[in-house]
Amino acid sequence: MTSTARRRHRGLGATLAVVALVVLLVLPEAADGSRLRLAAAPGDPTAPLVIGTVPAVTGFPVILDGVTVVTDLRGKATFPSVPLSDRPLTDRVSLNEAVLPLGGQEVLVRADRLYPSLQEPLLALDQSYLVSFRFTGVRQAPVAPSSIEAFTVKSETGEIVDVRPGEDTWLQGTRVVKRTGLMEVKELRWSVQQVEFAGSNVVNASQQFFYPAQQRDVEVRLLFFGLDVQVHDAMFGFAQGGAIDLVYPDGRSRRFPLDDAGHMSLPELPRGDYTLTIVGPGPPMSRPLAVSRDQSIELAFHSWLDILTVLSAVLGAVGALAWMGRIRRRRDTDDDLAQGAATAAVPTRPRLAADAPVAEPATDEHVVHTHHRYGRPA
Repeated sequence: MTSTARRRHRGLGATLAVVALVVLLVLPEAADGSRLRLAAAPGDPTAPLVIGTVPAVTGFPVILDGVTVVTDLRGKATFPSVPLSDRPLTDRVSLNEAVLPLGGQEVLVRADRLYPSLQEPLLALDQSYLVSFRFTGVRQAPVAPSSIEAFTVKSETGEIVDVRPGEDTWLQGTRVVKRTGLMEVKELRWSVQQVEFAGSNVVNASQQFFYPAQQRDVEVRLLFFGLDVQVHDAMFGFAQGGAIDLVYPDGRSRRFPLDDAGHMSLPELPRGDYTLTIVGPGPPMSRPLAVSRDQSIELAFHSWLDILTVLSAVLGAVGALAWMGRIRRRRDTDDDLAQGAATAAVPTRPRLAADAPVAEPATDEHVVHTHHRYGRPA
């Protein structure tokens, strides 16, 4: 090779080195924090990679490019040989889940998202806990889950879960929140929204709270109230026997007997609007009943005896009025007859002179005639 050719070769090599340096300096970073590679060096096609978990969970399977590595005691998954690629790391890591024994209990761990970093990518993990519910009424008396028609809870994140009464349910207890330069694990608060019993919601929404990360057994207090009913006769006041028909908010009807004192007591009645009907020796009497607190009510029942008494009184009054009217008419007739007889028995008295009609003054001719008739001179 001549000296000219050697100079050209060295100049071409220097030019290629400068171009390669410029490309590496201006090449943009990928979403996962690593620089994109146009082509891997033949001698270094792979590189090690460590992915951490937040919170640090031991035994969680991290999947990268279809390869699974379980996290160690520090909560880190170490991949010794990862092929270099221009794909973002967020597209290469699968977000999976697993049930792991943590803290002496089963926890559902779910990968939420990957936070890229040049030092160590972090995989945020949500943790869900198996929560059981029990229902209580008045004085902590248990209520059978089979009687619950619907049950709904809500997370502070807005997630709503319909829980099957009597069955344990997975509820998210923690999530990872990214702060400035910090990854924080936040416990989630849940609230009871609805418990449907006999066609009525027997809880006040968002008034009972719990944290699944802290509480695995949750007691739900239902709005049950006591009802005492006393039935007496409307007119005579004695205790009235029979029964009470109660129509629940869902339209279902139940009959409860009254004791000898006309009393009935229901210690646990779910909140709602009812229809109460008294059934006894008389026409059924219905009235609406709103149960929202403990209450004691007295009801007056119109029995057949009351109705017969009222009818008898009305008929007696009508008969008495008719009899009094007949007597009054007969008395008026007798008075008229007596007055007529008295008028006929009185003699006709002679007409007095003063009663005679006053004659008109006589004319002169008449006077003369009169005097002439009696022989007096004019």
